[in-house]
Amino acid sequence: RPFRRRADYERARGKIITVKLRAPRDGQWRLAGRLVDVNDEGVTLQSDGHGEPLRVQWDAIADTRLEITF
Repeated sequence: RPFRRRADYERARGKIITVKLRAPRDGQWRLAGRLVDVNDEGVTLQSDGHGEPLRVQWDAIADTRLEITF
């Protein structure tokens, strides 16, 4: 189910999520990674393929879901 409130993000801290963006970022509409921080400005993801954390502001997020891994 999609995240609706900040509390949804807080519960998912440390888990892998997928974020759909309102506008493309570096040609990508979706970002996936481990949710490492939630603050007043937005969220921070740590992607397996990138060394630098990805910061996404709240107003750039269209939809967020927990990534299901088996």
